[in-house]
Amino acid sequence: MLDTSCVDRGGVHRILIVGGGTAGWMAAASLSNHFRGKDCAICVVESDLISPTGVGEATIPTIRGFNSLLGIDERDFIEKTDATFKLGINFEDWLDDGHSFFHPFSSYGKRFKGIDFHQIWSRGGIAGIDLPLSEYCLAVKMAKLMKFTQPRSELGDFGYAFHFDANKYATYLRDYSLALGVTRIKGHVLNADVNHEGFIQSLNVDIDSAESETKLAKLKASEILDKGLLHADLFVDCSGFKGLLINKLQRKSYLDWSHWLPCDSAVAIRSKGDAVLRPFTRSIASSSGWQWQIPLRNRTGNGYVYSGSHESREDAENRLLTHIGDDVLSEPKHFSFKAGMQSEFWVNNCVAVGLSSGFLEPLESTSIALIQSGLSKLLTFFPDKNWNQCDINEANRQQQIENERIRDFLILHYCLSKRKDTDFWRDITSIVIPDTLQHKVDVFKSKGYLVCYDQEPFERASWLSVLTGMGVQQSGIDSRANGLSDAEVSAFLSVTSSKVAAQIERVPLHKDFLRMNF
Repeated sequence: MLDTSCVDRGGVHRILIVGGGTAGWMAAASLSNHFRGKDCAICVVESDLISPTGVGEATIPTIRGFNSLLGIDERDFIEKTDATFKLGINFEDWLDDGHSFFHPFSSYGKRFKGIDFHQIWSRGGIAGIDLPLSEYCLAVKMAKLMKFTQPRSELGDFGYAFHFDANKYATYLRDYSLALGVTRIKGHVLNADVNHEGFIQSLNVDIDSAESETKLAKLKASEILDKGLLHADLFVDCSGFKGLLINKLQRKSYLDWSHWLPCDSAVAIRSKGDAVLRPFTRSIASSSGWQWQIPLRNRTGNGYVYSGSHESREDAENRLLTHIGDDVLSEPKHFSFKAGMQSEFWVNNCVAVGLSSGFLEPLESTSIALIQSGLSKLLTFFPDKNWNQCDINEANRQQQIENERIRDFLILHYCLSKRKDTDFWRDITSIVIPDTLQHKVDVFKSKGYLVCYDQEPFERASWLSVLTGMGVQQSGIDSRANGLSDAEVSAFLSVTSSKVAAQIERVPLHKDFLRMNF
């Protein structure tokens, strides 16, 4: 039975979100939907002086769950954000020049007699069946042929995500949030009033204007806004790399992971759209990092993530421009970062969401997913005015573990490379990787077992894709697979590949699927 003796029934009912952009409006949409019809005032302070970073144009399948939770119609979302579909990421030149592999949002084949499919595939190799693992995955086959369709039962189960215009997505969520009673305040935060216990009391804001769509929203906003001071119970810091609020309260040092992930700079440029309209993100290993290419319906997003100690800003920009050619649509946009995270993303009555909580390079398109996970933890452990520290501690613990799991997954792409052509690749392939990652690699090398920990954002199939794609071979296999005869392994693999081949014939080109349905 719930013990209500310690609950402050006044609760937390004034929420102030600092920063707009993707993180700010995802926070506003999530919170306004959660408190729909309840006594809660939510305001977003958005400054015209701060431009959005704009790297969150590629996602992983969790974005679909977020939109669904908000009740967003997928067709409407796709049309209003210039979205295209994403089956995964194609990694080019990572293992070595000229080599590529695909990381799909999908598993490979089906289990057979309780044995993982990749173990059957490895057993098939012993029997002389040399089809690559990708031949047993419909998502990979679709990507290679530039095809796409949404999963239906006869096509098997596979995941998909989106590429979209991050600015248009933020606008989409802003309109959604305003319709649910969120107030938008255009202004610039000057300073924060923090009491002796380390709680934010109010913000001093240079206010340009305030926008509310209903009288009730205006009335609720008046509880927060008072003569240039913004008062709230809970402050959500979505101010990007600046971390305007969380950095005033942080009691511990930033968890610096740059010795494992030394890329600390990026340059982004928009270019003309690609007629092929690939249903995947391209990640192309380069001299001092890697380049991305993200296809939207009306343009292409390009960027180069690199190590500033190995390549100058000017050389990085020129390298990206050379790769794009004459199709440039925007001026280059540069930014710097340090791989890692805040030791505590939640301190007292302040929660950092998005870039203010830390940064992991977008190699696996996790930026928006990390916004989602931060908001999920906020809602799971949503405070009352007693601010139970045990809940905050648990949210911080889970957030750190999840970030560490992603960190290890990113390091995996670098540490297995055979490239030695530049100082960057010689340096990064010689690092001592975290013990948690080394254990996963060692166990897979032994008998192909895929280790999964708690708070693991990427499923076992994703680890399999990268491990095999980067050339890791098993020295042994599951003993149960060893017990299968050559004939039954051959028959099972043949049926699986034949089903994939038959299904792919009925799938349209990605660009045609979009044209016919959206």
